[in-house]
Amino acid sequence: MPSPDFLAAGRSGKHDFPRYLVTIALVITAFILGQLPLMGYLRAHGDRLDPDALAQFDFAAMGFDPNIILLFMLLPFAVGMAALLAGVRYFHMRPLRTVLTGRPRLDRSRIAFAAGLWLAITAALELVAIAWDPGNYTVTFAPLPFVLLLAVGLLFLPIQTTFEEVMMRGYLFQGIARLAPWRWIPVVITSLLFGLLHGLNPEIGEFGAALMMPYYIGVGVVLAVTVLMDEGLELAIGYHAANNLYGAILVNYEGSPLNTPSLLTIADVDAAAMLVSWLVSAVIFLYFCARRYGWRNWTARLAGPVDRGDSPSDTQQPGGSHD
Repeated sequence: MPSPDFLAAGRSGKHDFPRYLVTIALVITAFILGQLPLMGYLRAHGDRLDPDALAQFDFAAMGFDPNIILLFMLLPFAVGMAALLAGVRYFHMRPLRTVLTGRPRLDRSRIAFAAGLWLAITAALELVAIAWDPGNYTVTFAPLPFVLLLAVGLLFLPIQTTFEEVMMRGYLFQGIARLAPWRWIPVVITSLLFGLLHGLNPEIGEFGAALMMPYYIGVGVVLAVTVLMDEGLELAIGYHAANNLYGAILVNYEGSPLNTPSLLTIADVDAAAMLVSWLVSAVIFLYFCARRYGWRNWTARLAGPVDRGDSPSDTQQPGGSHD
């Protein structure tokens, strides 16, 4: 059996520029349409709207149920995911697997490993922070809202995070790699795009772009590294889902874009310390992933030339013609 090759999987199907244009336009249109229910809900309760609270995504301050708002905020990602997968299948004529992994099938054990590892690392460092400054944490657990949050979060947050991974480090990553001479180029471009797409998050205004943009771009780089080293999105999907579930359900903070009735709430966030803590966590995460899956040849796999040769999968998959 040939070794998995995520970039080679991206060469299957049809790739002329109009297909990318149509697919991206379809995703953007679907994402906009997916926001209409939230806009309609807010318009129906226009008497509650406060421009200052709205600018900070603080729906609880306006009397809205945060779980309902969370559901509406996640809906566009579900619609966008459906549009993206439709574009891959019917415009690019590619098997959906090829935008997810270079393996014959999606490896769910890798998703579970990455999610469990990231949760363990994050929780361990959080316990250190709680021991260091317990007064900065407030127990905000309320049984019914928390149960509803669990239901909404576990059902829809993984769709949001998986959409971002498939769009950024799947579809666009492979598309850029088709034109790039070096493997590091899609890493840099998709990581910058990932940072820019989070540029409107309220943390940027609260903590400053100088601290938050390196965080978002850094997350993009770390997840792109896992894609190239592990030949698929599985580890990135697990990390991203665990990260957002942890922040929405277990430990949230005031000013978060996911304003949820979490188990604990942090009153005062030290953004610089958070950035350092994340960097340490990311290094630990990559170390354990590398040990478990035997990553080798880091320089060649991350910065070497993009292989232009056709893989067997390119010619065997339906719609595997080339432009």
